[in-house]
Amino acid sequence: MNVSAQVSEDILVCELYNISLTYFTPGSTLVVLYSSLNYSQNASFMRTTCIKLLNKLHEKMMWPTLVTTSSMKDHMKTFEKPSSYIFLVHTLNDVKQQLNNIKLLFSVDVHGYILIIVFDDKIVKRYFYVKEIFHELKNQNILNAVVVIPNGIMSQNKYFPFTEKSNNCYFEVYANFMKYMPMSCEEEVQVKLVNQWNVQDKTIVRTNFFPNKMPRNFNGCPFQISTFEYEPMVMKPVNQTGEPFHYADGLEVRFLETILKPLNLVPSYRYPPPAGELWGKPVNGTYNGVFGEVVRGVSDATIVMNVLDIVRASFAVPVYPHIGLNLAWNVPCAKPMPRWSSLIRIFSPSVWLELCFTYIAASVFICIYSRLQLLMPRNYSNLQECFLNLWAVIMNVSVSSCIPTRNLFRIMFIFWVLYSFVITNLYLAFLTTFFVDPGLESELKAEEDLLKTDLSLGFHPHMAYRHSELKSLPYRKQIVFEDTRNGIRRLALKKDMAFLISTFVGSYSAIFLYPTADGKPGFCQLKEEFSRLWICIYLQKGSPLQETFSKNVLKVWESGMFEKWNRDIIYSGMLSARKRIHQSEGSGFAQFSLEHLQAAFYSLILGYLISLAIFVFELFIKCCFSRTLVYSVKTHL
Repeated sequence: MNVSAQVSEDILVCELYNISLTYFTPGSTLVVLYSSLNYSQNASFMRTTCIKLLNKLHEKMMWPTLVTTSSMKDHMKTFEKPSSYIFLVHTLNDVKQQLNNIKLLFSVDVHGYILIIVFDDKIVKRYFYVKEIFHELKNQNILNAVVVIPNGIMSQNKYFPFTEKSNNCYFEVYANFMKYMPMSCEEEVQVKLVNQWNVQDKTIVRTNFFPNKMPRNFNGCPFQISTFEYEPMVMKPVNQTGEPFHYADGLEVRFLETILKPLNLVPSYRYPPPAGELWGKPVNGTYNGVFGEVVRGVSDATIVMNVLDIVRASFAVPVYPHIGLNLAWNVPCAKPMPRWSSLIRIFSPSVWLELCFTYIAASVFICIYSRLQLLMPRNYSNLQECFLNLWAVIMNVSVSSCIPTRNLFRIMFIFWVLYSFVITNLYLAFLTTFFVDPGLESELKAEEDLLKTDLSLGFHPHMAYRHSELKSLPYRKQIVFEDTRNGIRRLALKKDMAFLISTFVGSYSAIFLYPTADGKPGFCQLKEEFSRLWICIYLQKGSPLQETFSKNVLKVWESGMFEKWNRDIIYSGMLSARKRIHQSEGSGFAQFSLEHLQAAFYSLILGYLISLAIFVFELFIKCCFSRTLVYSVKTHL
């Protein structure tokens, strides 16, 4: 260089320290990265500068400092997000390498400050060189950066029309004044010379090194959104074959559009991905589906039940969660009891045993009592006659035998009539109800009951990743669905499986998408909660909109708008469901049919069959007895 290296080092260290003191947050980690390549001319100058700068930074003890080089092969990934960085590099390639090192080590804070010092004094077209550096930073969504570069030979200032000529300028400081815009409205890098450091320590141009990069008004810039139809979150696609394609309603659609409105960003929805990709899954180090479009930079954000996940958060930026959902098993509802069982299910088994015991005991007692009394009718001394007479009272049929004359016997008979009257009226009172509504079989109430059944267990593959217990032996009967809508449809129509999904989506689908003919839910849910998920919006990696979106999420929740949208969507679903049910109901009255009375007809047919069998048996016995009698007579003759 044309000036003393000692003076250059002191000026550079002093100014870098002043910038650190002004802009770097006290207490936060300061990361210093320097290139360890052994350049012949400036390696010692950069090493000395780095040592002096670190000594200066440690004087105040304001920042915990982490120092690393580009030659370090073993990097330890941490989840800390430092907000202050200092790069000491030789070339543009060193800048790219240090950015890759940051990705390996940290989660980069796009709102943090990066100070880059280039030690190559042979650069002639410094403006274009610096522009390339800022362009590389822009590709990483890093806007808050300052580049310090040696001036070299001052006679070459003719390349920079905005630079004031000075014969003692050692370093030039450049900043990027480009505002952040979504990819549809990206601006060019706006590089400006903001300062010059010289031997007298006089400032030629003074301005804010890190101006605000977030505009308050995006002037109607399109905001690309990747999603697909998934009720009730994203609903009613419009113009699926034309432009502009958009979604007319949905809980998350309303939520995102409300966040974009004060920023004057216009939502622009992309066409949904193929059926097998939807949410996206890992493929060759990246993702496909709607999440993959954000990872690849094709869209600005993705919505539609995106689960907050630590792995996905390393590929894209999650916004503050806007929905917390409980996971539960959705199972087939309890089946109606067979109508033919209505005749016996009115009373419990214990009541039936009590009735049988009372009937037999009363018949035997009357038979014994009549045999002990001489004046009693002979019909009651026969046990078979007693059974018939008491059964006639139960069936409300007149007794064919003579009425007893003894007072004690008449009192006993009256008590039996009253007992039969109560039992018969109770039975008939509930019989009609059971004909109309036979009741339901026992329903599943807990996961333990579900695992004892033969039902298959369905869920999205991401659930198995988040919940390792789904890979255990009790859950061996698995069916994995890449599209959860197919799993819900199969559960509602075939009823041969259970499906793990959020209670909100499951309830909405059961009531409004797959109701039964009488308006009841198409399937049911276990009351036992399986786990809890948080749903969020994912933005491009390093998007500066994360903080703004997260603040607006909290504002929407505090305003109560989310609850209102939830009620509106549910009410709309109820109206559409009632319309479908009303069209299928016809007159709205249920008439008795053979289906309702099948128990009575089954009993009648069963009685006929038993009578016929007894009749055939009697004929067979009589025929056999007649032949035996005839044979015995002939043998005697």
